[in-house]
Amino acid sequence: MNASTAERYLTQTLYFFGLTCVLAFIPLVMPVSWMQWVHEQILGMGEFPEAPITVYLARSTSALCGMYGLLGLLMARNIQKYDQLIYLHGRTLLVVCVIGVTLAWECGLPMAWVIIDGIGGVTLGLVTIYLHRQACAKPAGTDD
Repeated sequence: MNASTAERYLTQTLYFFGLTCVLAFIPLVMPVSWMQWVHEQILGMGEFPEAPITVYLARSTSALCGMYGLLGLLMARNIQKYDQLIYLHGRTLLVVCVIGVTLAWECGLPMAWVIIDGIGGVTLGLVTIYLHRQACAKPAGTDD
């Protein structure tokens, strides 16, 4: 794959990542009753523990994920300018995903959640790493 094709695919991958993560701003502002409904009816995880720490963690996690999505959108706008940030993003995404899937499994989250999260995150991390290498490869003989 040539560098310009890899750059185009990397840009699309980062936009996909960013737009997906930006959706996390929705739970940041949704009513707690909606959180309860999703937790109980959609995820089938029983009664939502409506303690202040639970609501705080749900909202702050949503805010961080949404913020990370904005960062993904920013990186997608200029692959060469954000080369080192994309390098860090791909590798960190992979590591955090593996840790997150392990924690989700140990906590007893539904297996579908663990599998989807694992496959999605690991695939996205590996694709980002591969495309970054192709798009930002230095020509032979350069020392930069």
